[in-house]
Amino acid sequence: MEKKKFIRCAEGLVIMALGSGALFLSLSIPDNPVSAAGAASWLSQARALPLILSAAILLLGALHTLALWRGRTASAKGVGARGWTVLLILLTTAYLLLIPLLGFWGPTAVYLSLTLLLCGRKEGKAPLPLLALAGLYLFLALWVIPGILRLRLM
Repeated sequence: MEKKKFIRCAEGLVIMALGSGALFLSLSIPDNPVSAAGAASWLSQARALPLILSAAILLLGALHTLALWRGRTASAKGVGARGWTVLLILLTTAYLLLIPLLGFWGPTAVYLSLTLLLCGRKEGKAPLPLLALAGLYLFLALWVIPGILRLRLM
């Protein structure tokens, strides 16, 4: 019985391993010379966001592993996932290639909106709330956070 539980938990353990690796790599990012007062000083460091995100991946992997262990959820099914994965890889590649040509703002807005719409469509979500969410994310990521940190985005 225990062996079946370990096999069932493999997906969560892989996520935890990826989160641990990302956390380890995030710790190796050197400090940058940006100066700010208070908590903004730590948040303005190059390693802050990678540390937060990798810790979140590790935590979510642990929670997912626990849910799999207890039988409260099932592993993701791979049916039809290949085409979806290829589409997201192509979209991300196009985004990364367009940033040097068009700047950061435009490609980021299009990429975020398209990925939210595509992922939401797959889950059966209405497009209008997804576009509003994309607008909120863009407002925070491209205007509020850079303004607080006094960063100039190209």
